[in-house]
Amino acid sequence: MACTVDTFSFKDFKFPDQAAERPAAHFNSLPYRILEYDTDCSETIGQVIADWREVTGKDVSRALGTNSASLPLYLAPKCPPHILPRFVRFGYIAMFWDDATDTLDTAAHERIQLDLRAALLSEVKLGRHTRCEFEINELYIQSLIDLMNGTEGFSASFKDKYELYDFGLQAQTVPGLRTVTWEEYKAHRIKSVGGRVLSRLLPAILGICISDQELDSVAHMIQLGDLITGLTNDYHSFRKEFDEHLMAGNLDMMHNGMAVLMSNYGYAENEAAVILKQEVLAAEKKLMADYETWNSSGSPKTEDLRRYMFTSILTVGGFNYWHSISPRYHRTDFATTAADRAQLVGRGYDGKRKLPNYPPPVMATEMNGHSESDTLSDASKEMISVVNHLQKEIVAPFEKAPAEKIVLAPWEYIQSLPGKKTLGRIVECLQGWFTLPDDSAKIITETTRMLFDATLMLDDIQDGSQLRRGRPAAHAVFGQPQTINSATYLYVKGSRQLKSLKHSNECGDVFMEELETLAFGQGLELHWRFNTSLPSTKDYLIMVDNKTGGFFRLVLRLLEVESESEPNPELLHLFTLLGRYYQIRDDYLNLASEEYTAKKGFCEDLSEGKFSFPLIHLLQNIASPEHIRGILFRRDGATELSLEMKQFVLDEMKEVGSLTHTKEVLDGLFDAMLETLDKLEAKLGPNKKLRIFLLWLKI
Repeated sequence: MACTVDTFSFKDFKFPDQAAERPAAHFNSLPYRILEYDTDCSETIGQVIADWREVTGKDVSRALGTNSASLPLYLAPKCPPHILPRFVRFGYIAMFWDDATDTLDTAAHERIQLDLRAALLSEVKLGRHTRCEFEINELYIQSLIDLMNGTEGFSASFKDKYELYDFGLQAQTVPGLRTVTWEEYKAHRIKSVGGRVLSRLLPAILGICISDQELDSVAHMIQLGDLITGLTNDYHSFRKEFDEHLMAGNLDMMHNGMAVLMSNYGYAENEAAVILKQEVLAAEKKLMADYETWNSSGSPKTEDLRRYMFTSILTVGGFNYWHSISPRYHRTDFATTAADRAQLVGRGYDGKRKLPNYPPPVMATEMNGHSESDTLSDASKEMISVVNHLQKEIVAPFEKAPAEKIVLAPWEYIQSLPGKKTLGRIVECLQGWFTLPDDSAKIITETTRMLFDATLMLDDIQDGSQLRRGRPAAHAVFGQPQTINSATYLYVKGSRQLKSLKHSNECGDVFMEELETLAFGQGLELHWRFNTSLPSTKDYLIMVDNKTGGFFRLVLRLLEVESESEPNPELLHLFTLLGRYYQIRDDYLNLASEEYTAKKGFCEDLSEGKFSFPLIHLLQNIASPEHIRGILFRRDGATELSLEMKQFVLDEMKEVGSLTHTKEVLDGLFDAMLETLDKLEAKLGPNKKLRIFLLWLKI
């Protein structure tokens, strides 16, 4: 295997050679190398083992084996010497944390995960240390903070990439084994593997600077690396994980590719191992082919980006090699045997699920299907005999148009776009305070999502927005008439879904009341825009409470009714504040965020003539507001505000202090939300999910 990166030497690199001697368990094809300088991490790892024993009472040295210090040699071949001890400490604590939580049931795992996420978010968003409920989380966070403080640029990089890190933590809570297909498992494995976070933090560790745009340009290769790492880990750790899960009595919570192939597709252990290795080797082949194509292409690439991709591939290769030699996985003292592991075979297999491009498992049997012929009913035959001189379609009975798929196409397109799924997350946050069945929560989530998406589709038409989340808006793809029809149908479909709830009538009333309120809020905004009528700050907040706040209020009221809970004025106030924060935050980011610009366009609120919170402040405080009004509202028929004019208005906002004022208002609202949440938690109990949700919104 050759590499064509001209600026890097490969003379000291080790490449897997079929003719050379290599570990029996090493089947991978990616290159790897070891650390470039002599080092001994044994002391650091020994301290981690001692600290873990002190916190948990458990000796984890056995889980590492005799060559426990070898992982950093392969995983971080370019790590600077002064960073390595901190990097090693955090890496091994994260490994032990994963071991400790891997076999927990879903509820226990989620409790630990939420505790860790809440504390990390408090550290990242507020700069405030919150003591963890679980000591292993405290150890985890302290080692991460130590790494952040000791690595120049790492702290800023980590905070910037924290969303990815948090998603990785969320992915550690896994779906039940029997519920996932092979493709679903691979997609989830990419998210849950620890290397996914490392790949985004690698530039800071290497001391190089890479923009988000550059990282996005190679994301497809990084994802392949994550998949390779995850599946290679599955292959080597299968016996260890089975041992632990069987002893814990929760085999159905195994998150391992071998287990998925055996349980859900009926493959024996040896068959699953062959398939898993083929999947890894195919992904490695594609990764190197994509890398060569990318590297030889004429697209501009900085030296830092080349070094990043170069090192990323070596890191994956080194990680794979370490797996093949680590006594952590290749032990002889497992309590379970191959016969024990065979009980996985077919646990979730119905005989119908098949793996494309692979032969069926030995256990599979042929299943005889039945071909069905379409036959006419007696009534249809009689009708045809009577009216055989006419086309039967002309006199056929009423048939409902089979057009739901067509009608829902704009909505399905909107759902495919990247989004935060905010209302669904709020339902999940509040379930700890409201007692109701999961089915009811699911219906409320789906119904409010339909209403929210329908409103977005109509908003984009009314605003003239061509982009939604960085992609063409629904009406730009399907046209305005079809998009309006789809949005209208969603209102009907959503209201009908509520009929499945226990308190369907009361919930239906709430739905109609809030739908009416949403229309009033939207009506105010459209009226101001059409008449170029400047609202007061109070009027603006009333509009927001009716429009944006209406979605949050709808979720809260539906949950209260369905759970038979008394209305909580303090909780309602929190959601009123949340609606205001959410909208003013959106107004602010539209003008101040590069990420927002990439998704929706530069200062699009100005193009749309929308009276946003910063614009209202500008028009109320600038010496000559008529100049700004002329630019925004009298364009001589022009459909688009020029970039120069947008920049001029933005500069005026900065001059007057509109953006600073908006940020101060947001900070005040956020403090008020946290204060209200503190009071609610004192009465209703801790709600870490809701606290995490609010912290995520902090800017």
